[in-house]
Amino acid sequence: MTGEIFALDIGTRSVVGVVGITNGEGFKVLEAEVVEHSTRAMLDGQIHDIEAVSRVVQLVKDRLEQRLGRPLTQVAVAAAGRALRTFRGTASLEMFSLEEIKGQQVLELELAAVQQAQAALSDEGDLYYQCVGYSVVGYKLDNVPLTSLVHHRGSQIEAEVIATFLPRSVVDSLYSVLKNCNLVMRTLTLEPIAALNVVIPPNMRSLNLALVDIGAGTSDIALVSGGTIQNYAMVPLAGDEITECLCQEFVLDFNVGEQVKRSLYPPGPLAFQDVLGITHQLESSQVLGQIIPGVKSLARAIADKILTLNNLKPPSAVVLIGGGSLTPALPEQLASCLELPGQRVAVRGKEVISGLHGELSKLTGPECITPIGIAVTSLNEQALNLLHVEVNKRPVRLFSLNAGSVADALLAAGFNLRKLHGKPGLALTVTVNGELKIIKGELGVSATIRRNQQIADLTTSLQPDDRLEVTPARDGAQGKGTIKDVIPDLQEFKVRLNGSDIKVVPRISMNQSLVSPQTALVDRAEIVWEPITTVMGLLLYLEVDPPFEGEMEITVNGHKRSLRYTLGAILLNGKPVGTDSPVNDGDSLELLDEVYPRWRVRDVAPQSGPVFVDITLNGQPRSLPGPRLQLRLNGQPAYGDEPLQAGDQLEYISSQQQLIFSDLFKYLDFKPAPPPGKSRLSMQINSQPAEFTSPIGFGDSIILDWE
Repeated sequence: MTGEIFALDIGTRSVVGVVGITNGEGFKVLEAEVVEHSTRAMLDGQIHDIEAVSRVVQLVKDRLEQRLGRPLTQVAVAAAGRALRTFRGTASLEMFSLEEIKGQQVLELELAAVQQAQAALSDEGDLYYQCVGYSVVGYKLDNVPLTSLVHHRGSQIEAEVIATFLPRSVVDSLYSVLKNCNLVMRTLTLEPIAALNVVIPPNMRSLNLALVDIGAGTSDIALVSGGTIQNYAMVPLAGDEITECLCQEFVLDFNVGEQVKRSLYPPGPLAFQDVLGITHQLESSQVLGQIIPGVKSLARAIADKILTLNNLKPPSAVVLIGGGSLTPALPEQLASCLELPGQRVAVRGKEVISGLHGELSKLTGPECITPIGIAVTSLNEQALNLLHVEVNKRPVRLFSLNAGSVADALLAAGFNLRKLHGKPGLALTVTVNGELKIIKGELGVSATIRRNQQIADLTTSLQPDDRLEVTPARDGAQGKGTIKDVIPDLQEFKVRLNGSDIKVVPRISMNQSLVSPQTALVDRAEIVWEPITTVMGLLLYLEVDPPFEGEMEITVNGHKRSLRYTLGAILLNGKPVGTDSPVNDGDSLELLDEVYPRWRVRDVAPQSGPVFVDITLNGQPRSLPGPRLQLRLNGQPAYGDEPLQAGDQLEYISSQQQLIFSDLFKYLDFKPAPPPGKSRLSMQINSQPAEFTSPIGFGDSIILDWE
């Protein structure tokens, strides 16, 4: 910013106006004016009586305009350092895809973090604070610190910021005063920043220095080291506390007490009248003794705050400015509290401002530093520009270090920046026959931002009187669907069962309740569908018992024997089938209620002819022809067609002599001479020693070998 500048320092005790320009020699003051408040219209740097302050500002403006011969319409002002607040804020955002992270998303994240900081600030009181700037501390991607997020991919991003705020009441009161005086706020800065810019310029900030601006109501502190501003702070004590000491001690009106305080230096005789009309004539040294306790208290408060900001160690030097710094004995007391040499705590005036020239007759002492600093600061990038815009038909005053953007306006309007990006709807999950199925929710719809009816985004620059219309984002709908969306296409079909036509509808259950393919899905439901592709599946669907397969036990010649059978039979299209046979649309089934197969005596023992006796010889199965048989079932003669039942006893009764051990030699190729090295013949039946005349029965285990 270049050209002529009009700056106002609206202080607790007085209003200072400066009009100047920059030239090759530095900053030239064209005119300056100082007018004190006639009443206590301001306390502790805050405007209390807007009308009274407006009258003083108007008087300063009128006098300057008269001497300049032209009107003043724009002005640079400053807010008290006590009003400045900084808070940290953090925000995170879930990323629902592996797409690259875009710059717009990062900006939305940063602004959400600023709002989180603003919410933390609001928790401390009822004042509405307005953000006047922020800086990023760092980013995280999936909890991993990064210096930049753009073009990365991940599932969660996070940003931490430090945001700077001013109370809206401070800005509003300044704005009201200027409006009453037909002045437009050109720029806004902070008083500590303005003073630093002219007293401790950047080339001096490598030193550890403290700047203390002692006014009437507050003492603003700024600390520098390592080339940067490290901290701002405020002590709610200043020159008025010393004036109050005099008023209490000598029963003085506040304005009289202020005059007495200013007359203490240089030393000499003093004469003043108290509220009772009594005149006091004292030496300044006598009065000074009454304010020393208050001076010590003020010095201790300032020193403690400096030590706290500076890690409990004193700075290299302290620079005092402001009218309150002229308080007698204050520099000495502050040096003592900080344990610094006396020359390291100094009161400085306009002589410290490099390149300052022009009409300086009314700018004297340390109280002229801040107004000159406001003027100089308004010409560089540290001044906050004021912009009037409209957000959703609501007027907004916007402060920014540059032209201002849509993002700045939305922050100033208190718009919830989390509503700029619609969240995808929650997914719906179900299990189908034990397999997890996911139905995604709808994608969210981002907010629409229009500047003067033209599409814009958060980075779009603003001009005065721009109109912004913001349509909030819309979250996506939750995932939804029906049963048919998660199971195969199960077709109905017809079969004929025992002569009746039956329609088969596949069975589907959700959370153990039968449902249809059109039933709406429920989140986390368990779905089971049963395919009907076999005879067994069809029988289970029809709740018909399938043929029962079992075993029955009978006794044959004293030996137990198991016989398998099926209770019932299935005919598929006229042919016997098993339960695993496939079934199709139009098939015909018959279920026969009978035992199959039907075991009869002939199935177990022949009716006539030689009986073959099954034995095991030396571990190998053999069948030997036996005698002709007569059959007896449960002690009664049998002829072969009789049905067998569980527990029946069947006997083969030989009509000739039973086989004996010696009969084996008739059917075996057995050499009677022992092989070399062996001499003894081993004969056993069922692991018992046998003789040549020992009988052989069905199922016997026989050993015949040389030992």
